[in-house]
Amino acid sequence: MASIPNYTEMMVLIWVLWGVAVGMTAFRVIFQWRLQRRLHGDDYFVLAGLWFLIAEYSKALVANPKTPSPLPADEMTARNVMSLKLMFSQMLLFWTTLWAAKFSILWFIRRLLYGLPNYMRWWWRCFAAVLTLYLACMLSNFLTCSPLYRYWSPAGCSLPDDLRRADASIKFATSADIVADFGLAILFSLGAIIVAIALVRLVQVTKATGDSAEDPTTIANGPVLLSMWSHIESTEEKR
Repeated sequence: MASIPNYTEMMVLIWVLWGVAVGMTAFRVIFQWRLQRRLHGDDYFVLAGLWFLIAEYSKALVANPKTPSPLPADEMTARNVMSLKLMFSQMLLFWTTLWAAKFSILWFIRRLLYGLPNYMRWWWRCFAAVLTLYLACMLSNFLTCSPLYRYWSPAGCSLPDDLRRADASIKFATSADIVADFGLAILFSLGAIIVAIALVRLVQVTKATGDSAEDPTTIANGPVLLSMWSHIESTEEKR
């Protein structure tokens, strides 16, 4: 059975992961700015995801489990209510952070597919599906308890129907996350096909050009290969 980390171990884990996230985001933004002197939509989604991640981590720092016990009944009740509210908001931040990363990937793929009408239609379908799944995940959190204020009442959501809805909510949200990732993988494969063909064309033409420098009798191979792979790539892009 896995051991549960104590408060100190949890704080170390949070700060290490926070440092990794900030470092990787800063590297991406600085590299992109130095390379192109501008940021794209996918970069802004990454920055938004970082802010939501920071907000999510801050929830873990608000509560102090080392408060001396026992507490007066009123204070204990107030702390429990605050903890339940923090848990509710943390779930919203958690899903928003995950979906910010998905939208970042979507916008990156959009830059690869822009100008290809057939592929862009698939992109819009995937975008609509990912957006719908995100909104459904957020809505499922609000439907766990009915009425909503019972979520952070002292008794909490402890009725059998509440527990069933909570179980269905987490299963749906997790399934939606997997489905969205699967859809992004399919969409990315469409762009990867174009990139792969372009790379093969580059390698073949470069090799033919290099061979012609050593053997003048092969000088015609370069234009032939360039024409052939250009037609292949053009045909693929029109699909």
